[in-house]
Amino acid sequence: MHEKHVFIRVFLVATFLITVGGAIVLAWSIATERNASDKSLEMCCFIGPVLLLPLVGWAIMKAFYPPRYISYVGHDGLAMLALDRKRGRIANSQLLLFDTAGDLRVEEFNAYLAMFYCYSSYRYRWGRNSSFELKGVFRDKLARAPAHHPYYFAVAAEAAWTDFVLRRSEPEFRQSGFLSFVVDKCDRVSVGNGVIRLEIGNRSEQLRRDDIAGFSLHEGVFSIRSREAKWSGRAGKFDIRYSKIANARAFISALDTLFGAGIAAQFASGGYRERLDLHPV
Repeated sequence: MHEKHVFIRVFLVATFLITVGGAIVLAWSIATERNASDKSLEMCCFIGPVLLLPLVGWAIMKAFYPPRYISYVGHDGLAMLALDRKRGRIANSQLLLFDTAGDLRVEEFNAYLAMFYCYSSYRYRWGRNSSFELKGVFRDKLARAPAHHPYYFAVAAEAAWTDFVLRRSEPEFRQSGFLSFVVDKCDRVSVGNGVIRLEIGNRSEQLRRDDIAGFSLHEGVFSIRSREAKWSGRAGKFDIRYSKIANARAFISALDTLFGAGIAAQFASGGYRERLDLHPV
């Protein structure tokens, strides 16, 4: 056992014994020298801390024995273990097997108050019923997670999942020539070799590479503009919330590879964070 842990346990036991002994001595002294009302008041004042001591001890143990997390990302799944450092065993575990997982949706945003940055939040959720999710909050001047933050585990998990989704989609692509991605609940975006098919709401359109004026990803919205798009009106304009796209990173990768969109570079090293949701609070 670590020397610091031994010292903490000895300190807690000694404190408990001294407090209990002192309370007994004081209670006996009060019982022999004071009237009944004073006795009750004094006994409450000294016995109360004794009763609270276990809670204080528990808080100290939690402070000195925080759980240690071990995360693993593989080709076919990921796992996160919480180790109980006091007892030297696994206190909690989360396991996700890609074969049985639902679609991944990612939500990230930087929160601002009166133009001043407050915090950054992220949520990576597999399946509509939140069967598995990685989420958290951090605060940094540059809106970037500090080193060793669990956020990087979520980013690595998304990268592994994207690899898996693209490998799993190969038979679909060979058969139909398209890779399809669900948007929200019922909508769909399909990417083929130089072709993109959009079924958004009551709109359905198929665009070829020469029909596209450009793609953009800004403040959590993925936008597609055709050459027919005008300053006013909806024609030729498609705006999709990034958080609504199932397996969005795979969609971006497919769009970049099959369509030649040239936007995958925005996603290098997780550098797309600042382009996602910006919510004033």
